[in-house]
Amino acid sequence: MATGDPMINTPDQQNDRKIVAMDDTLTDPLTGRVLDGRYAVTARIAHGGMATVYQATDTRLDREVALKVMHAELARDEEFRRRFIGEAKSVARLSHQNVVAVYDQGADGPFLYLAMEFVPGRTLKMLLRDSGRFAPATALEIMAGERNGPSAPWS
Repeated sequence: MATGDPMINTPDQQNDRKIVAMDDTLTDPLTGRVLDGRYAVTARIAHGGMATVYQATDTRLDREVALKVMHAELARDEEFRRRFIGEAKSVARLSHQNVVAVYDQGADGPFLYLAMEFVPGRTLKMLLRDSGRFAPATALEIMAGERNGPSAPWS
């Protein structure tokens, strides 16, 4: 089958074309919406196995927050919802420099969320992608911060 694209017809040539990431603003169910009459969602920050994290503005307090919104299939599970709310209450009681503050927890229709302190900057994943391996001293410094945060409830 012949096509007009010479790259398809000549498999022995190098393809140097790049795949451009698609802007998913129009397909994301929350970007551009106000969640729970309070949080104006401005951008998707991250997507994981249990939740998607968004940057938003708390319109009542006029501050930037990170919204962790559970995936719908998990939010429908009553046991998961109960554990999620319990953990949110526990984390909200913490105050430590290595643990983000939890400001609020709620639901808006199918969306179960946590509103947390927004910490601008780059994620560990981004740093590794951009820098490759860390020097041992840098890795130890990062690990010390990670290790101290989760131990805050027991200090």
